[in-house]
Amino acid sequence: MEEMTEKQKDEFDAWVNEREAELFKVDSFKKLGKEHDYFFQILCFMGKASEQMSLAFTLTEHINEFPPELANEFREVAIQYQELQEKVRNLRQG
Repeated sequence: MEEMTEKQKDEFDAWVNEREAELFKVDSFKKLGKEHDYFFQILCFMGKASEQMSLAFTLTEHINEFPPELANEFREVAIQYQELQEKVRNLRQG
């Protein structure tokens, strides 16, 4: 494998930083004044994940072939996840 030049390393580092800023919504949190409020950020990302799980669970209700046991597992995971979110909220307050 060929070694990267300094210019290539710099370009790659810049690309990684841009992707990181996009992934972690850095500008959005800055606008809110929450760029260093990591509990807030965690709860935001957890909320988005919860939303996605809810959409997936909703779809399972419309598939006849979806095993009820698996649907129940979805429900249990969602409940556990909500409990985890609450623990994080309590950490933030504590």
